[in-house]
Amino acid sequence: MSGAVFEDLASFDGCTSSGYVASATRVSSAGRGFVRSFQGYALFNGVSFENEAYFTNASFGKGLNMHGAAFAGRTDFAGVHSLSKSVPVIDEVRFARRGFGDDETFWRFIKQAAQRGRVYQLAGECFYRERCANFAGGCTA
Repeated sequence: MSGAVFEDLASFDGCTSSGYVASATRVSSAGRGFVRSFQGYALFNGVSFENEAYFTNASFGKGLNMHGAAFAGRTDFAGVHSLSKSVPVIDEVRFARRGFGDDETFWRFIKQAAQRGRVYQLAGECFYRERCANFAGGCTA
């Protein structure tokens, strides 16, 4: 799927990927649902999710890269977990709906993955971001 652009409903609900997954560059889907089980390495770096992005209950087997990903609409990472001790790459991830708490479940997932990988400083940073997710302006330092 590398370089693909999804302009309408894009749902991979119930699918399983066992190898390397390279995602689209832009997802403007009005639908919901993505691959539920990434047994390999999932690469979403630089992807722009222009509407809803639901990863609910997804499983990441070997790792996740979301460097520079942008979420413009409602986002849900509830129940997402990592099967390895690999800590997801999350530099420069942006959420447009920060005041709605859409990023709360994302930071909770990253916090849990960081704890599992014993990267406690990142876990603490993500705990702070998770708590700040429901404040319209975010937390002040």
